[in-house]
Amino acid sequence: RWKKRELTDYGTTETALNQIWPDFSSLLSALLLDEDPLVHASLGEEFWRLRYLDESWLQVNVERIFPTAPDKQILFDAAWSMFVSRSGYLPDENWLALLRPFFHHALKLRAKDLKDQHTDAKQANGSSDDRILARTLGALYLYGLLDLAADDLLDLYFAHAGDDDARSVIDVLCH
Repeated sequence: RWKKRELTDYGTTETALNQIWPDFSSLLSALLLDEDPLVHASLGEEFWRLRYLDESWLQVNVERIFPTAPDKQILFDAAWSMFVSRSGYLPDENWLALLRPFFHHALKLRAKDLKDQHTDAKQANGSSDDRILARTLGALYLYGLLDLAADDLLDLYFAHAGDDDARSVIDVLCH
C-alpha cells in the first residue's frame, strides 16, 4: 500500500520503501527456503499486500508460496488456509488465471479429505475455510470470472459439498 501511495503521490519508485525492498525480497526468498509452515501461513495471509509491494516478485514466487508437491502439503495447507480465510481479497481475471491451479489443487485435496468422511459428517459440517472458499467461488461466479463448466472450480466444489457448504455458495448468489 505504501509503495502504491508513494507512486501516486510522488510519481517515482525512488522512495525509502523501494530502497529497502531488494533486501526485503531477498529476506522473503530466504525464508521460503526454510520451508516453515508459519512463513507460508504469513505469506498466504499477506498475499495481496505483497502484490502492492512487488507484483512481479509475487508472480515469480507464487508456486513457492503455495507448493503443490505431495511432500510439501503442510506448507500448501498453511499458506492456502490463511489465504482463503484472512487475505480478504478476490482475485481479478489475471490473478485468477495465476491462482487457478492452486484453487484446483485445494479442491482436489478437499475432495480427498471428504472422501473418507462419513456421509452424515459431510452433510452436516464443513470447516469455516470450506465455507469461506464457497463464498469466494460464489463471488467469483457472480463477477463472471467462473462458470459452471465441468471440472472447473465450482463443479469440483459442488461434487463434494455437504448441504451447509453448498448453501454457502447459494447464500452469496442470493444476496
